[in-house]
Amino acid sequence: MREGLKPSRAILGRVFHRQMGKVVNLFLKTQSGKPMTAVTALTAVTGKGFVGDASYGKRKRQVLLIDSETLIDLKLNPGDARENITLVDFELARLSSRDQLMVGEILLAVTGPCAPCKQLDELRPGLRSDIEGRRGVLATVIRGGELKVSDPISLVQGEPAAAAPSGTLSI
Repeated sequence: MREGLKPSRAILGRVFHRQMGKVVNLFLKTQSGKPMTAVTALTAVTGKGFVGDASYGKRKRQVLLIDSETLIDLKLNPGDARENITLVDFELARLSSRDQLMVGEILLAVTGPCAPCKQLDELRPGLRSDIEGRRGVLATVIRGGELKVSDPISLVQGEPAAAAPSGTLSI
């Protein structure tokens, strides 16, 4: 188990950790190259992504998550990094492609960090290099559902409850 993440309970064979955050902004990319559209809710479809998003149906880049602290550090507004989900109180930097995230009622599989695109330099010259390694993580939808601003996010480990680390409570 990674340092700083303490198991809290096992539900249906998944270990939930205490790292909890919250969704503060949601965005759709209705067309590639166009500004992101702020929304209050999204519908996620298993294996496809968000209904109405230009990345819908892509294999690895269905969802982009970023933390608001990164946006603040880089003096960016929510949506400027072209994220679908902006979070608070959740550390994305520690995630790996083995991790899953419960966001509201949807379950996401992290596919890896998001490489900055050239479009970021159009927003502000040099932004592409400034945000390198900090643009957030990409994920795919492994269980669809509805997602709303203010929904919680938590890290989920996919190991069975019987094989969970000691200190895990089964309920």
